[in-house]
Amino acid sequence: MIPDQFWTSQDGQILNLKNKDDNTVGLTLAFWPRNAAEFDFLKVHLATLKFTERSSLARIGIEMLLHGAPVVDGNRLILEAEAFLFDPSFPNATYWKKLLRPGAPVGRLFYAPAAAKLSSTEIWAAIQANALKLPNTISIDSQGRVFFTPHAVNYTLSPRLQRLNFEHIISGYAGRSFIDKVQVRHDVATLAIPPHSGILTSCSMYLKEHYVVLNPGEGNFGLHTSAILLDPVKTFGTNIMLEIYNTGDQPVVNPMLTVEVFRAPPFADPEFKTLQKKRLRLLTTATGLFKRLDASPPHETGTPEPKPRSPCAARPP
Repeated sequence: MIPDQFWTSQDGQILNLKNKDDNTVGLTLAFWPRNAAEFDFLKVHLATLKFTERSSLARIGIEMLLHGAPVVDGNRLILEAEAFLFDPSFPNATYWKKLLRPGAPVGRLFYAPAAAKLSSTEIWAAIQANALKLPNTISIDSQGRVFFTPHAVNYTLSPRLQRLNFEHIISGYAGRSFIDKVQVRHDVATLAIPPHSGILTSCSMYLKEHYVVLNPGEGNFGLHTSAILLDPVKTFGTNIMLEIYNTGDQPVVNPMLTVEVFRAPPFADPEFKTLQKKRLRLLTTATGLFKRLDASPPHETGTPEPKPRSPCAARPP
């Protein structure tokens, strides 16, 4: 373990649940280190560890907020959290509590050291070198925070989803790719979040060598869920989902988000190498297609005219 490198844990699990009131469930979350060296590292940095919720949970309306820092419990770390549904219009609203069960994966812990954070100059240099692609509408402040607005779209979950579908999402059998297929896109002129509700929206982002950490915000422009970590393994496309909710009594119009960018350590994960090869193949194919299109300009075919009909052959008497 290198103290100056960004680190992420394996998925943690729900250890225990306790119903608190009509809208809230208390959770005890457990995280197991990969080896003894990692466990020693975690014990030293308990106060600086952060939690990121599984995006699949956030996309079905479930938010998780932590209470305090992790504590050591035998050979694992324990966290106390609180779960609630941030928008009652989700189709699983009537039974969302019953979906949460011991053993369900909840997300990861991560360590984001200041030494790995990119400065404003480094972020701008990475963007110009195409080593990092962020949304088009960005502003970078002097502290290395990037401000951007999401796409003018929102998504809703299909009302045809059954309880079994949500159980598969919670358990991890049906992940983000499944939700992509069952959500419905709505283009809007202005993105707005009504009071005491939330939206699913998106942005474009391409990460190759960096982690991006979303700032949940203070509520003035909406709160992003606890699914705050975007990693260079899976964050690659024009449809990176964001989950934002409004706890105020007034609407939020054109919500704005802020992120911080961190250098990723060298990846030894085979999934990263597989995705990297796939991206290279797609880029090579696209480059070849564009070159062929440039070398074969469209031909002028003239104004289309109706083709005259041939005379019918005379029938024999």
